[in-house]
Formats: sequence, structure tokens, C-alpha cells
Amino acid sequence: MSISTLGYALLTLLARGLLSGYDLALRQNSTLTSWHRRSPFSPSLMDISDYGATSMRGNPYVLPGTYLNSVYESLPLPYVEGGYGYPESRQTVINVTNGKLMRLLVDDEPFDVRYGVVQEHKRVLDFRDGVLRRSVGWTSPTGRTIKVSSVRMVSFTQRAIAAISYEVEPLDAPVSVVVQSELVANEALPDLGGDPRVSAVPESPLVSEEHLAENTAGLLVHHTRASGLRIGAAMDHRVEGPPRTIIESQSPPISPVYSSPHS
Repeated sequence: MSISTLGYALLTLLARGLLSGYDLALRQNSTLTSWHRRSPFSPSLMDISDYGATSMRGNPYVLPGTYLNSVYESLPLPYVEGGYGYPESRQTVINVTNGKLMRLLVDDEPFDVRYGVVQEHKRVLDFRDGVLRRSVGWTSPTGRTIKVSSVRMVSFTQRAIAAISYEVEPLDAPVSVVVQSELVANEALPDLGGDPRVSAVPESPLVSEEHLAENTAGLLVHHTRASGLRIGAAMDHRVEGPPRTIIESQSPPISPVYSSPHS
């Protein structure tokens, strides 16, 4: 995003009364377009971009993605007729291992904003602390009301580190809660229609080398098929819950996905 485009976006947000002091706030009934919803509320630095508009809200999501600086895949560049000096390959940025997926079940009911009733939803990008704060009040189809709060950040000092705080609070009655934190590679992206750039992105660019799940930690190591770049992603959790909280982890041998349900 260029400086002029960023300035225009901030002026637009100021005009709509969403930018105040050090905070950029977006509430449930905002009329922002899809581009405005995604881009300003995606924590990122020069080395890592944590893209996606609805990661803490379960389903549906707009467009997921995790991108690392200088991580790309090489693809052949065919021509109808060759010529001297024509490049033989091209490079495209790829979606790398996604570690921000959080899935929630309330009394075995998936947390999905398409069902039930969203009582309140708010996103605040805090420029002073460098974090994205989100909260949503939701009543499930079975009548259970909860509040979900999250804080997302990417580190300024440890530039390869991102962190998420995820809290679930029952509001009307005790509930059984399951939270799944996943580490996923080669994540399927939604169909973008006739966009010609989509065909340039390989379907499964990452080849698995190693995967591990132990206690609250998980690890995935991959390399790209053509460019030969190696990508390692690791995650760990600090879980706080009632005395009967159960922690499990698994790493299937095929299409490795780390899952850590907390119930």
C-alpha cells in the first residue's frame, strides 16, 4: 500500500468517525467495504503479514493468509514464441503456514456468526500498544450467550513472532467450551472468480518435511517445490481454565495439522 493510498484510507476513516486518538475502531453496523475491513485490521510488519478479517469469530472468513517476506515459489513462464532474453520463470508470493486459526464450540455448537445472534461486535486497532483488540457477544442457536475477546499482535523486536490472546466468557449459564488452535499448511483459499492472478498461485506449494505435536506445542517444517525455500512454523500455548480443563494435541501423518483442543 502506497503512502498516498494509506493517507486516503485514514482520511476516509476519520471522515466516518472511526479513527480517534490512537485507536481505529470498527463496530458491527459499520458500512466499510470489504477492502477496508481487511487491510487496516491486519497486524503486519516488513517480515510477516497476518492477514484475515475474521480469525477470532470462527466462520465465515473473508480471505485468510499468512505471508513472509522473501518467501516465494518459482513457476514456468511459457511463451507462444520464444525470444532472446525472455525470462524462463516467474515468482509469486505464497500463503505459508497459518497459525492463527482458532475454532470454538459452545456445548458442541460451532461458533459461527451465520447462525445464532450476534449481540455486539467491535474491533479496535490500538496504535499506541500495536495490537488488534476484538470482542463479540454471541448467542448460540441453543440459547447460550458468550463473550469472546481476542488480542492479536506481531512483535516489533522479535520480527518472526506473532501472538494471540483468546478468551471465552459465558454470560448467562455455565457451558462446555472447546477451543481448537491449529497450525495448517497449504490452506485452501476461497474461489476469487475470474481473477487471472489466481491461476499463478500453485495449489499446494509446500512439501512436508517434519511435523510434531507434544503437550501444548506444535511444529511444521516445509519446503517449496521449485524455489527450494524452507519454512518452519512452531507454536505453543499457555492455557488457563477451570480445574477439569483437558489438553490434547495431535499431528496426523497426512496433510499435517496441529490441533490443541481445550475443553
